[in-house]
Amino acid sequence: YLEEAAFELAIVNCTEDDLVEFKMILNNLIEAAKNDPQNFRKYDLDFHRYINIMSGNQLLLTMFNMTESLFASQMDKYDSSIPEDELMVGRIRFHTNLFNAIANHDVQSGLKQIYWYRGVSEAKDYFPEIE
Repeated sequence: YLEEAAFELAIVNCTEDDLVEFKMILNNLIEAAKNDPQNFRKYDLDFHRYINIMSGNQLLLTMFNMTESLFASQMDKYDSSIPEDELMVGRIRFHTNLFNAIANHDVQSGLKQIYWYRGVSEAKDYFPEIE
């Protein structure tokens, strides 16, 4: 639930320079998803950490840093249940949608993605298209 708060604040507080840096982080994440899955989690954490940085809220960033290892272990456990080809596509789509929502100041699309992701129950539904 902290990510929603960080996400909403990032939309309000991000600068053009933040978006340039965030885009580089997204590009690294996409490259890892496609070609370096063993190192994907590092870029995944960088991506979510940067959302907290852009939020401008030190408490949210501190909470993220404190729970980072728990987040990573839960995601690794969850990811192991997803077929590898679906996982790569899903990882790219999810993070690209979040990036676009922040860059376009579109709270609704980003929150829809976050809420949908949290409610996932079956691998075949891993990441539907955002309408």
